[in-house]
Amino acid sequence: MKKKYLALLTFCFSFLQMNAQLEITLEPMADSYNFGNPVDIAHAGDGRLFIVGRDGYIQILQEDNTVATTAFLDIDDRVASFGGQGEIGLLGLTFHPDYASNGFFYVHYTNNDFNSNISRFSVSPDNPNLADANSELILMTLEQPFNNHNGGCLKFGPDGYLYIGMGDGGSADDPLGLAQNLSEFMGKMLRIDVDGDEPYAIPPDNPLIGNASALDEIWSYGWRNPWRFSFDRETGDMWLGDVGQGAWEEIDFEAAGDPGGRNYGWRCYEGSAQHIGNCNDVGELTFPIYEYNHQGFTHCSVTGGYVYRGSEYPEATGTYLFGDICSGKIWGYKDDEVTELLTNAGDVLTSFGEDHLGEHYCCYLYDGIVYKIVFNDSCGDVVPVDLELTLEDNILLAPEGYTQYDWFVGGVLVQSGTGNFLGVSGEETYEVNAYDGECLAGTGVFLLSEITELASVLQFDVWPNPAHNFLHIELDLAQLDEAEISIQNTTGNIVFTEKIYHQKYQQQLDVQHLPKGLYVLGLKTGDAWVSRKMLLL
Repeated sequence: MKKKYLALLTFCFSFLQMNAQLEITLEPMADSYNFGNPVDIAHAGDGRLFIVGRDGYIQILQEDNTVATTAFLDIDDRVASFGGQGEIGLLGLTFHPDYASNGFFYVHYTNNDFNSNISRFSVSPDNPNLADANSELILMTLEQPFNNHNGGCLKFGPDGYLYIGMGDGGSADDPLGLAQNLSEFMGKMLRIDVDGDEPYAIPPDNPLIGNASALDEIWSYGWRNPWRFSFDRETGDMWLGDVGQGAWEEIDFEAAGDPGGRNYGWRCYEGSAQHIGNCNDVGELTFPIYEYNHQGFTHCSVTGGYVYRGSEYPEATGTYLFGDICSGKIWGYKDDEVTELLTNAGDVLTSFGEDHLGEHYCCYLYDGIVYKIVFNDSCGDVVPVDLELTLEDNILLAPEGYTQYDWFVGGVLVQSGTGNFLGVSGEETYEVNAYDGECLAGTGVFLLSEITELASVLQFDVWPNPAHNFLHIELDLAQLDEAEISIQNTTGNIVFTEKIYHQKYQQQLDVQHLPKGLYVLGLKTGDAWVSRKMLLL
């Protein structure tokens, strides 16, 4: 190669993972401490996590990753429970938005009469790690016709009101038709004001106020068993996993500011599949944003999670996590796409949780362990290496052996594919990202600061640009004897070339046969090269 180039070679790292997908691993907390039968995880606005045990205990996972020696709350004597995957017991916990001031928290449990209690408790004034079990104020007692589909989740929304998820009462196929019956609490999302009165008041904008045949507490209806729901801490949107019957599990979404009153379709629909009865006479239905089937007996019951808003894993920001109790799989939903994040971590994935900083956790019923969710991309610990780029006869070369090369000129992607080379066309910054499969494996930057002085005598005009059918080229070779003109597409292929032996050259090229897109029209003589970008429309 003739040394006619004054070039500055620089290199950089780029951690852009253009195609890589997230994965997660589970990190056991508190040295794999067994919390018994954990079914919920909550925080009180500080570094502690409160782990809800189905048997009636709430334990504290402290900020130093140890477990407090005494249970925060022990109401085992008033909670009904039985083994296996039974759906009764102490099922949910949430803290008042002003917990730091008033010390109030709320639980959802099955009492000894096998009905559902929504109750308020207070923390001990003398010990922040101990609740007063005698402070219970029962807000609601809801009669349960069967021992399954009790819901169990309760959360404060961004509006300060308490939302309570109630299942359809149990059995199969909602035999009493409760989910569509507005005079019943079962199969509903309830919304109450715990600050307006004791035991509670009705928010003035609840959607069914004034409907004589409906309960004022109802926010939405048509639910089968809304096992876990949450509010996006950044947007206020509600995300919910509603457990299906024998075929479909669903994820539902309700935007912040929604006026409520929505009918989510059960039992007329399981997911978006028609099931039993006809809901056409009750108004418009709201269908899930995502659903998955049981695939035989592989999947069986959805567990809703949270939208990631933590700071440790920015690549996961905005991803909604949910999982399946039977398969143990965990998925992420973002931008209308669902990615499998974890294939199988164990049986009976009961709940997700987030801490006060927005980091995520989950728990499994049988092993009793609380896990921190650690996000990583599918490339693991692969760190992109520096790629040495070389210039030979106006062709920029990257090392061979990678599956894909993305070439950038002046920060603009101009070529993507398997080609490890790019024709240079003047003073510019040239960059390449090389991939092994989906993983970014190497990066390189070449700054061509000056091209040979011969390029100054190569002058040509191209019009029109953008072009449609024909392209006009006019050039003056001045004192040079010959040159070569070529058109190169963004994959590096030469689609037109012609030798020129005349000092004055005028040509009209028919480009109708070329695909629409970006091209580089280059003029070369010896080692000198100049070019124009050209767009075909």
